[in-house]
Amino acid sequence: SALVNTTEVFEKDDKILDNQDLCFLLKMSNRSLQRYRAKGELPHFFIGHRVYYRTSDVRAFVNRHCDYWQIKAFENGTKAKED
Repeated sequence: SALVNTTEVFEKDDKILDNQDLCFLLKMSNRSLQRYRAKGELPHFFIGHRVYYRTSDVRAFVNRHCDYWQIKAFENGTKAKED
């Protein structure tokens, strides 16, 4: 799924991502995201039964937990560099 434009709801440049977006951007499994959510390390919210993340929260999470290439990939909206 694509990034959703939510400027009317969130801060000017804050958008929301779903699990599929985040798995792709961070090269993490859905289960890994679930573990981070369960530990309280990855802020999230629900709309219905679906999980969503604010890009500002994801950016802070990435800065705390990911390496340089994952951070650059997230900032550029591309897949992280493969070794």
